Amino acid sequence: SSFMTMAESIQLHGKIHFDESDIRTHMTTTDMVPGRCATPEETEGVLKREMGHVLSRGQAIWWFDMRYGWFSDPKTLDLIGKLKHAADDTMTRSRKGSAEIAVIIDDKSWAACRPCTGMEVGSEIEWPRVGASQDYYVLSDISNPKLPKHKLYVFMNAYWLTDSEIEAIHKRLKK
Repeated sequence: SSFMTMAESIQLHGKIHFDESDIRTHMTTTDMVPGRCATPEETEGVLKREMGHVLSRGQAIWWFDMRYGWFSDPKTLDLIGKLKHAADDTMTRSRKGSAEIAVIIDDKSWAACRPCTGMEVGSEIEWPRVGASQDYYVLSDISNPKLPKHKLYVFMNAYWLTDSEIEAIHKRLKK
């Protein structure tokens, strides 16, 4: 599971990321094949996984039925209700993350990259498979004093760094 944005960067600036969870449930028609759940049990597992991912990263979620009743199954709707109550129970708990890896993405350097099809976006597809949790930030967050400490900083695409950005990176990492 992953977000298609730098959720922790949003959180660092006092906002919350709402994940648009457009799960292709077992109720989805076969023309929406990518990622489609084949059975009600798969749907249940994916919905639970997504809620766990959102809660573990201190974010929010909304279930998006793109069309034609993807969630129009009584058991699925009942599960969503139970997941909502479980999420409500976490609201008084700490939302502080525990990721040891910070993935830093430079939004300006995307201009130096060829347009992608989405299949080769490593930060979105491959990094969640690393086996350790990650936080995602934009490069300008590196000088933010609220940025939590991490054991590993991965700079995905820092191609066009200014002198002040290089200085901010050195200040944070050379210890």
